[in-house]
Amino acid sequence: MACSQESVLGANMSEAAPVEVRAGALARRTGSCLESFAASWKAIPVATPMQSFEWISACARAFRNGELKVLTTGGNLITGFAPLFRPAGHKTWTLLGTELYEVTEFTYSDPTAAEMLATAVLDCRFPVFLRSIAVDSPLLQAFRRSCSERRRVMVTRAMPGAPWLGLDESWKEPESHLNSGRRSDLRRARRNAEKLGQLRITFACPRLHELSDLLPLIYRLENANWKGRMGSSLQSDPEIGEFYRNYARAACDSGVLHLGVMWVGDEPVAMQLAVEHNNRFWLLKMGFDEQYQRCSPGTLLMVESLRYAANLGCHVYEFLGVSEPWNQLWTNLCHERVSVRIYGAGFRGLATLAGDWLTFVSRKVRQHS
Repeated sequence: MACSQESVLGANMSEAAPVEVRAGALARRTGSCLESFAASWKAIPVATPMQSFEWISACARAFRNGELKVLTTGGNLITGFAPLFRPAGHKTWTLLGTELYEVTEFTYSDPTAAEMLATAVLDCRFPVFLRSIAVDSPLLQAFRRSCSERRRVMVTRAMPGAPWLGLDESWKEPESHLNSGRRSDLRRARRNAEKLGQLRITFACPRLHELSDLLPLIYRLENANWKGRMGSSLQSDPEIGEFYRNYARAACDSGVLHLGVMWVGDEPVAMQLAVEHNNRFWLLKMGFDEQYQRCSPGTLLMVESLRYAANLGCHVYEFLGVSEPWNQLWTNLCHERVSVRIYGAGFRGLATLAGDWLTFVSRKVRQHS
């Protein structure tokens, strides 16, 4: 197994950066950057957008306050990538982009490559935190085996599942999946909207030159509710806002970006930002102007989003996030996930484990005091 590492502190990953390439006992330094991995990365079929080169590259440009290591497996024909990131001032390494709270997965071609990546990560001997990994992930099983062999401590904790929905022809008429009371609510919401102006809902796969006009609209709508007040919107968080600008451009250039907007008269009142990947429709961001709350804009837009995804021929609708009342209207299915903490070997690893445990206990005490 060949393992290469790229380490950059606070640098824009579009710029050249030193790469340490390890092959057995040999080590040499070359001038390179994340873009040098693009062809190999894109050649690996991936299950989620979060494993794609476009996603990771956008993360590297947005989250720059820390150190990045990219571990690879497979020698000349790369079969796996582990983009690990350590924020400035932290000792623990995690997946690059963990701040986005999406599924945690490395990029690998098969379970053998996942096993090699897990081994490569443990060989680095630093503590690792994976926020949200699927319980049936080959990577999770690989870490369990590797930790057992190396006597490393691995702690898992159940995390909220991510809701999803299987699509078939019937979802071209989403209303048919609602009971009579819910359908009546939808008709009432439409009437409330039409009292204020003509109701219009558009979904499109925009071209790159159209994106500069659409993205400010998307950001404004996502900010026009509790997210803006709580400081968690794309406009409020510079790093996450930068990530979605970068990723939206890359997804648009690849032809997989889909934007939905609901209009009442000339006013945009709700939005969705999604991508199509692996025959699945991934809802990444949504928002609405709370001034139009009586029109239930999020629900009306979701009905058309499900119809749109079914007409695209997608087999699954990935709501992402966590199960909440608004998506429980459509599904009770969730992908089961766990968080993973892996500690270094020896006394230092045990000390880190003890420190994490004390932090956890003190947090619980504060919550109940």
